[in-house]
Amino acid sequence: MELPVSFQARQLLWSLLLGAALGLQFDALHLPDRLSKQAHPLLTQLADLLFVLSLLPALLLLALYVGEGRLRLFMLVFAALGAALYALTLRKVLVLPVVIILKKFLFFVKKQLLFSKNRLL
Repeated sequence: MELPVSFQARQLLWSLLLGAALGLQFDALHLPDRLSKQAHPLLTQLADLLFVLSLLPALLLLALYVGEGRLRLFMLVFAALGAALYALTLRKVLVLPVVIILKKFLFFVKKQLLFSKNRLL
């Protein structure tokens, strides 16, 4: 049974969007790793586990709703391509500024806590 080209194009676009969303989720889960100078391995493993546990239902939903019950190979390829495109483009725009802002904020909070601790002594 042949698929209409418009249906394949819609599957392709949804796969790209899912890949980009999963890339953003991966970065959000690994944000504590980026904020600390030395990330705890258990925290990294927990973030990876949460990512994998969310990846499987996401692919299942992609297959069930977008693919009408079938997960086609090109959908997986374009989901990976969407994640790669996110990593090459939007990561620099979205994640790196957030990391810089959070590092400055945490430095400010740490400095204020040390200042207030010294004032109490």
